[in-house]
Amino acid sequence: MEKERIFTIETTKDNLYKSYFKQNEKQMYELDNGMIIGFSSYGINCYAPDENGIYGFVGDIQFSQEGSTTEIFMHSLGISNMRLNNGDPLEMKVNGSNLKHISIEIDNRKAKELPIRTNNFFDF
Repeated sequence: MEKERIFTIETTKDNLYKSYFKQNEKQMYELDNGMIIGFSSYGINCYAPDENGIYGFVGDIQFSQEGSTTEIFMHSLGISNMRLNNGDPLEMKVNGSNLKHISIEIDNRKAKELPIRTNNFFDF
């Protein structure tokens, strides 16, 4: 039986955590919810602790752009459901297998249509 290898990862706060994976990102950030994110040249990797407090890879978000379209690609082996506009969960079976990849295309021209709000000192 092969013994599980445990590595150490370091966050920008100089805290050390046990992990199932070697640290590939130069900067890893701790989130308030206990997760750690790391930025790579292609996107953002996300790590979460298991029941033993050892961090494992739970997914990544990648970005690409062609012309006026940006694509956001999400990957995880543990996607159990997805919600659009905070609605009911969508069915996640595709041809009998579990969904592991989600791809979203965004029209960059729509960014110009969003209202820009600047807060004044007394705005709440």
